[in-house]
Amino acid sequence: MNPNSFVETCRLLRVLNAVRDHMVGLPLTYLQLQCLLVYVLLDRLVLWQHNYLALKIAKFLRLQEPEGAGRILPHWAYYKVAQLHIRTDEVAKAISENLASLPGILYSEIARKAVDCGRQDLAIKLLDCEPRASEQVPILVELGQEERALVKAIESGDTDLVYMVMLKLKEMKPMHLDMIIRAYPVAWSLYLKVCKEWDLQKLESLHDQEDNFAGIAECKIIESYKTSRPEQRTACLQAAVAKYKQGSKKGSNDFCTAQTDDQMRLMRYQLKL
Repeated sequence: MNPNSFVETCRLLRVLNAVRDHMVGLPLTYLQLQCLLVYVLLDRLVLWQHNYLALKIAKFLRLQEPEGAGRILPHWAYYKVAQLHIRTDEVAKAISENLASLPGILYSEIARKAVDCGRQDLAIKLLDCEPRASEQVPILVELGQEERALVKAIESGDTDLVYMVMLKLKEMKPMHLDMIIRAYPVAWSLYLKVCKEWDLQKLESLHDQEDNFAGIAECKIIESYKTSRPEQRTACLQAAVAKYKQGSKKGSNDFCTAQTDDQMRLMRYQLKL
């Protein structure tokens, strides 16, 4: 006789006795369990909110985490966030402690469940446990936590996420966009890059706010090459020279000033030909 088969049968019989208890009320025969499969039994226990029993059975039968604890604990977390009488800190701590050892848990899905239950504060706390910024940042934006989302996006190193948050900030808080982004050098640098490509006037305005005369001069030079009229191009270059001189410290902009001035004089000479 195969001892492994005997041991496995004994384990299943103990499981059947456990679910037959009057507190559970699920009388099954051994043959029924064989047809039903253990995983379906666990799903039914979870559905009836016997999460602890389901977890004990999974451990007793030595099921792998994806089919055992990884299958049960997320449902327990959904149930936990729906218990509105329990304090937010307690729920967040219980979920993070119990799910910390499980790889691949999507805290973002649990956070969405918390949002559905009207527990925004809990959702934000749960998102702090989410290691994937791509899952974390969009929900923070939806919850109106744009600045927190911006920090998470910057920490992730994903420039696409940073751009996404900045776009949302521009849509939702256009008056505060510059002030918020200026506090984060990485985001500010990316913002200037976007403005340089799509909104040169905005870039010039930002440089003007910071008394960055060299930056303003650069904007004028770029503008000069975007116009086809010689008079306008010359005027832009003249303005660039003036800004370079205005912001020059100990000859820091002398080279740029000289080159721009030479280009302007060359254009004037060409116009006379």
